[in-house]
Amino acid sequence: MCSSLPKVLHSIGGRPMIHYVLETAVALQTEQIALVVNHSQESVIKEAQQTFSKIIPVIQEEQLGTAHAVLSARTFIENFKGIVLVLFGDTPLIRHQTLGEVIDRFSSPSKPAVVVVGMQLDDPKAYGRIVTSKDNQVDAIVEHKEADENIRKIKLCNAGVMALDGVHAIKLLEKILPQESNQEYYLTDVVRVARAEGLKAEVVVAQDPSEFEGVNTRKDLAESETKMQERWRNKALEQGVTMISPETVYLSYDTKIASDVIIHPFVNLGPNTIIEQDVIIRSFSDIEDTHIKNGCTIGPFARLRPGTVLEENVKIGNFVEVKNSTLGAKTKVNHLSYIGDAVVGEKTNIGAGTITCNYDGFSKWQTEIGDGVSIGANTSLVAPLKIGNQAYIGAGSTITKNIAPQSLAVARAQVKEIEKGAISLRNKKSTLTYEKDLG
Repeated sequence: MCSSLPKVLHSIGGRPMIHYVLETAVALQTEQIALVVNHSQESVIKEAQQTFSKIIPVIQEEQLGTAHAVLSARTFIENFKGIVLVLFGDTPLIRHQTLGEVIDRFSSPSKPAVVVVGMQLDDPKAYGRIVTSKDNQVDAIVEHKEADENIRKIKLCNAGVMALDGVHAIKLLEKILPQESNQEYYLTDVVRVARAEGLKAEVVVAQDPSEFEGVNTRKDLAESETKMQERWRNKALEQGVTMISPETVYLSYDTKIASDVIIHPFVNLGPNTIIEQDVIIRSFSDIEDTHIKNGCTIGPFARLRPGTVLEENVKIGNFVEVKNSTLGAKTKVNHLSYIGDAVVGEKTNIGAGTITCNYDGFSKWQTEIGDGVSIGANTSLVAPLKIGNQAYIGAGSTITKNIAPQSLAVARAQVKEIEKGAISLRNKKSTLTYEKDLG
């Protein structure tokens, strides 16, 4: 990945990719989740435990292969009689429904000791091949580099995910021998060991091979992002959301969008965003950690930052930024304004170029604007400040004191008009220009 950040902490849809794998494991109602990392990846444990309190961290003392990594969690496996499911943190597209099929296989009459996930690929590339017998048992998983020409013709490939019957798990794992080439212990060899012990090994073929695509490069990361976005968009479309150009709309892992919302091209919806019914979001709007209630219209070129709440039928126009503010029902901020750390009432109109001056260089201060207020264009509201209901603020004002309800406030410099002053100014400018040219 060419990065100092551990691979599994790279983000997809606004959260680290490992969160998707852990979320899938939780959805399976697992009894225990052991997260195996090496010494240099303690940041992975810290990040994971912030969201998934159920996980138990395990340090792999030496990097001696995938089977050795699983054995690092020996304490949790050796007395466990359930199903041991091995997942990889760099496969964020995996679905719990697919893994449910793997788990269900252990309840079948055949009673396998090992179940692997396979995928039929027209172009297997460098994937390991799953070798099966006539009775559909898995005899071996052969790595591509070790496969002969006949085995390389096999289209059934190893997806990586594997499950073991806990009754046999430790015994099978301990019998895996190191590879001669690098002295590492490969988890895939557990199939050969199981078959040598007279136990059964079976394969569940994945319907969607893309679920098991690992992320090893920035290109892989981008491709996984694209596929995850497509999933989320399709789900939103199925639930009644209109996207004019779906491929240009960016969603986050927790985006919630109600039916009858219309989203125009090139819209970014960041984490913790809730959009209720009949909302229109126009192009080039960027929205994060915001609750938009029924009937609002947003954009184009709007930015809604964390902590924003828009009550019903609010209008946010072009080049408007709102941060950590609540705007009451039917309030309008139609253009070129910044509303930060504010509480705005209902049916208030905020004119173009209005700025809430919320930061004095040391602290953030709140602006309170009542119901039915009219704020004229190019107004600066210097917080902390309260403007009462139905007050009227004249255009071009800088307001530094509280304004009582129904008051008219105008605070701007007096206009000074000099008769024929333009003529003398032009004459002066012309003389200066002439002298400069002579010089």
